[in-house]
Amino acid sequence: AEVGVTPKRYCRLLRFQQAVRHAHAEQCRVSLGIVPNEQMLRIVIRDDGDGIPEHASHGVGLDSMQERAQELGGTMTIDSQLGSGTSIVAMLPLDGRPM
Repeated sequence: AEVGVTPKRYCRLLRFQQAVRHAHAEQCRVSLGIVPNEQMLRIVIRDDGDGIPEHASHGVGLDSMQERAQELGGTMTIDSQLGSGTSIVAMLPLDGRPM
């Protein structure tokens, strides 16, 4: 299926690269998929980096990613295990709203 994305929305999606910038990861996998019944774009970013300590603050990068997902009408979840990497899942609507 073809999905129209405005240039501004495209730039905001690309900013999810912050997920692994400071992770000390050797590998990072990014997958994109469409959830047809919900008309959502699913972005999954997984790395094999250090993970995020349980009580660490997320910092500006992860907080900004969370805000961007919300601005786009979506959600973002973070799952991290110390020493085992981090997974970030963003669900963004495909309703064609301009951003």
